[in-house]
Amino acid sequence: MAVWLILCICISIISILTVIRCSCQINEIAGQLEDAPQGSNLRTWTDVRSKSFLRLCRAVNARLDRESDLAKESRKAQKELKYTISAVSHDIRTPLTGASGYLQLLEQSEINEKERQYVQIVKQRLDDVEQLLDELFLYTKLCNETYEPECAPMEVFPVLCESLAGFYEAFEKKGTYPELDFEQESLKAVVSADCLKRIFRNLINNAIIHGAGDLKIIQTGERLIFINHLTDNETDIDGERLFERFYRHDPARRHGGTGLGLTIVRELMEKMGGKVKAEINGKKIKIILTFKK
Repeated sequence: MAVWLILCICISIISILTVIRCSCQINEIAGQLEDAPQGSNLRTWTDVRSKSFLRLCRAVNARLDRESDLAKESRKAQKELKYTISAVSHDIRTPLTGASGYLQLLEQSEINEKERQYVQIVKQRLDDVEQLLDELFLYTKLCNETYEPECAPMEVFPVLCESLAGFYEAFEKKGTYPELDFEQESLKAVVSADCLKRIFRNLINNAIIHGAGDLKIIQTGERLIFINHLTDNETDIDGERLFERFYRHDPARRHGGTGLGLTIVRELMEKMGGKVKAEINGKKIKIILTFKK
């Protein structure tokens, strides 16, 4: 009787130790998966040489191999897409430059007023195409994880005024002028001058094209708030999707553009350590930039 009791105790102890060992091994495998960086060549292993654990490791490693292959294919496809867009952008830009040159020659020729109006329309269309190419090229550049803009402390107000001045004619056609409310015109932010100019141009252009004509820019602390009213056709814009790439409220493309303008704003702000968000209240839209301190 005593022998059976001792045997049962030994079996129980062995079973408990086996369960503990298996539990520790499962936790170790989980830790291996949790600590592995994305894209690593991790392979799981086990000290428990049972068929079940060996099968588990083989299944996990096979899945990791498939995920790794898919990640490599995705990176390759992205690289090829960026190269293709860059190449196409360059190929298109060359004939555009030639066409612009011929238009300049045509303007200097003896043409009547009607023909001169047609020339201006063609020039505007060529400028629109060039702007689209710039946005596509910049977006592919921003998609590169290794791209980091060179940032330094600089005053925001002069850059904003310079950007607004470039839209003087557009505001004049709208019959309105932007209103600035800065509590601190000497505000400095850690930014790239080129990136900041692009952000301002995209936001101003967006307000002119999609807005009712007004634009107010308020500075509070490290924030710049762009406020304008929407037209009657733009009031059902989805604020949460506003910064998605290629999001267009106007599928008919009456306003032109690629749908990348605000996406580029978000990418540039995040690259510089800042943030951007949109708030829509009725017919009023606020786009809030928060700069890195």
